[in-house]
Amino acid sequence: MFFFRYCVVTAACAVFLTACDGRLRSARQTADATGNPEMYRLVEHYKDDPEKLTAVAFLLENVAGHEARTFELVDSAGNASGFSLYRAGATSGRYQDMLDSAGLRLRRRTLPDAAVLTADYLIRDIDLAFDSWKNNPWSRLYSEEMFREYILPYRVADERISDWRSFLADRYRPMIDTMSAPRTVENVAALVISDIQKWYRYDSGVLTLETMPTPEEAYVYGKGECYSMANMFVLGLRAVGIAAATDVIPVWGTSRGGHAEAAYFDEYGNPVTLTTGSNLGAKPVRVYRVRYSRQHADREAAARGVSPFWEDVTALYTNTSDIRIPVDTAAFGPEERSSLGLAVYGSRSWRAGVMADSVSLWPDGESGRPVAHFSRIGRSILYMPAVVRGGYTYPVGEPFTLDYKGNIAYIRPDTSHRITLHLTTLLTDTVVFRPDDYRLLYWADGDWKEHPGRVETNPKNRAAYLIRDVPGRTFYRLHDRTTGRDYRNRPFTTDGWWIQRY
Repeated sequence: MFFFRYCVVTAACAVFLTACDGRLRSARQTADATGNPEMYRLVEHYKDDPEKLTAVAFLLENVAGHEARTFELVDSAGNASGFSLYRAGATSGRYQDMLDSAGLRLRRRTLPDAAVLTADYLIRDIDLAFDSWKNNPWSRLYSEEMFREYILPYRVADERISDWRSFLADRYRPMIDTMSAPRTVENVAALVISDIQKWYRYDSGVLTLETMPTPEEAYVYGKGECYSMANMFVLGLRAVGIAAATDVIPVWGTSRGGHAEAAYFDEYGNPVTLTTGSNLGAKPVRVYRVRYSRQHADREAAARGVSPFWEDVTALYTNTSDIRIPVDTAAFGPEERSSLGLAVYGSRSWRAGVMADSVSLWPDGESGRPVAHFSRIGRSILYMPAVVRGGYTYPVGEPFTLDYKGNIAYIRPDTSHRITLHLTTLLTDTVVFRPDDYRLLYWADGDWKEHPGRVETNPKNRAAYLIRDVPGRTFYRLHDRTTGRDYRNRPFTTDGWWIQRY
């Protein structure tokens, strides 16, 4: 019996040691592949710590493609300056004047992590990450996979490398130690978020020369846009051992621009969105969660127009659909198939919203035309099949609406069907409406046409407005000729009375 137990224990130890040797060997090979001797030194530092060695292997296996997209300020001789733009008065419209007065110019830089990271930096950052995971009661239920993806990474996007974890942990540790509420993920997250909102506020005119400033710079500068704010929330949460990620909406489907949200994970791994959650201010075409590990091959990511580190989480925010849409292959060449997608309307023009998953050139049984396939796209949006050519989007199919139930309604203008368009439900008290300034545009034959009719007051109600003899069954824009903008910046559909904005 003793001999049997001895053999079992010996065999188990041999398996464990073999696995450890294999893990170390693999980590060394991954470190060598970076071409940076510092990464090999990092692996050697943790060779006797299997848990942290696994974490190092995860970071190195996914480091390719991660980089800092930043800038430095240099003088006329090209020498780096210690001048910081993150100061009072620096805005997207005024920073160049500040540089000119200081005799400096901007030099863009792209710094691949694999080439510039040091062992000392990563050792310190990894140890702090493990400390926040292991020694905080609210973090202990996180799985190792959750920790590696959403606490361990030394960066959240393509910002400059900094000692953010030390700065933010030192700030929040005393606050957490003295908080009166139970120390749960929810309560600690609320403390961190509330504090960041006090010293880092939203401002649409801030510098956007890089993804975000360092936390130290942000504390001095005091303002950011939605993407840098979401990233700052994520850094603050990760610094205290709360798994968190940035969720990106590259393009709104019913508004201009895009957006970024911060999300954290509760003790059981369920995502909790911070800013707007399910009550989004507009309809997203797609929502992506920024992860550290690679989600797509580079070629696939480029074809989809996304980062290789983005995970599609649209269904967590809104109802989605998988659809097949007929396209006119005569309207684009074979070399443009990779840019085929669905465009959405911005404030003044169509812009790419989502790329096609695939295109079937054989005629579809229902439509008799080739079809493009799209998966997991947001609903309640007006879409246009289009290709990108020279930076502009060109229609290659019929526009359609995808309603909240997932029903598709193709828009086929009928100039023989005329309606009287009543504008009352479109107009709001918050916008001054001057009828003579506006012209109605409608979509027909793949372009916007101006309707010759003018905005009139309703004979039965002088406070109401209408336009007569309007082509029906299409969508419209009420365009202000004096400002070059559309009323409420959105196109709309109508049956004459009821108006639906998109």
